[in-house]
Amino acid sequence: MNINAQATLPDEQKEQLKSIIGENYTIGAQLGRTGGHTIAYELTDKRSKEKKVLLCSHGQKTIQEKIQYKEQQEKSSKCRDFCAKGYNSADGCFLPETESYADGLYRITSYGGRELTEDLFSHLSKPEQQSIVRQFAGWLNFVHQKSFAEKDMLKSIFTKYEVGEVQQSDMWGDFTEKTQKIPFAQKVTETFAPYMSAIQQKQIQDLIASYQQRDKKDEICVLTHGDLRDANILYNSEKKQVSIIDFERSSVTSVYRDFCTYCRSGLAPEMIAQVVSAYNQLPKQQHAVHIDPKKVQTFLLIAYLHELTRCTQPESSKHNWNMFKKYYQQVNVAFNHLSLDNAHSAKKCIDTGRKTYSNE
Repeated sequence: MNINAQATLPDEQKEQLKSIIGENYTIGAQLGRTGGHTIAYELTDKRSKEKKVLLCSHGQKTIQEKIQYKEQQEKSSKCRDFCAKGYNSADGCFLPETESYADGLYRITSYGGRELTEDLFSHLSKPEQQSIVRQFAGWLNFVHQKSFAEKDMLKSIFTKYEVGEVQQSDMWGDFTEKTQKIPFAQKVTETFAPYMSAIQQKQIQDLIASYQQRDKKDEICVLTHGDLRDANILYNSEKKQVSIIDFERSSVTSVYRDFCTYCRSGLAPEMIAQVVSAYNQLPKQQHAVHIDPKKVQTFLLIAYLHELTRCTQPESSKHNWNMFKKYYQQVNVAFNHLSLDNAHSAKKCIDTGRKTYSNE
């Protein structure tokens, strides 16, 4: 969600919104779009003076589309409630309450925070960063373990909304299916070969091979949020609280999905590495889940390669390769590695690449 960009709202549009949500709120500026069909508006609750956000869904033209949207919101709400019930945190990690109007097409939510972008996270103090990591890791651990303890409840949610226990039609399913096949390696080579040194080509080939041949025994299925990127994790600097929003992509799939953001608006690699470490250090419960840091590191790099090659144009290939090299360094440094193989070869490879392409 883009909650930073603001646009003045015409009085006529404000009156139209008031007719739907009532007179208890003062409607402010348009904050931006949260997706293809959803627009966010700033609200102030006249009773509590609390700042809130109004989400308005547009673009549903047919009755069937409205029904599908309503079911999607109901599923999202059920998943959110499942994730929140029984969770207690000393740090106050919370999931905002939501009021719905007009069959869910209009929703009022208490966000109370800023998007946890890489830039915001990097400028916070170390104690604040550690608090965020602790809250985030604790909440994920709770949800993943609860998935085992309440399997029947979880199954009933997804059965009702006909999305199945494992939602293969989503972005994660598309990503894992396509990157497991041989053509993925060929696509990466064809796209970036003109800009890679021989050492870099070997590293990328080894990276893809290690990913495709990995041991999948620990990739157990749990309830995952499905879209944990900076826009869906908010931080309230006054309350020192993390807020998780937007459960529309929730599904029962690999536990690694919640650690491997696969879009350019994903979480900072430094934060992900810290969350993995904190997650694994939590007291072991009956349904303990251990996350392999090396596997997360590999997933992040493969996911980024997948995104850069999925929709790339020939004229942007060089730029995308340079972006990957930068991300490659960020991920490896975050996970305390300079290379997938060894520190010396990686430093040589990355430094050589920088010298080779900086003058072109």
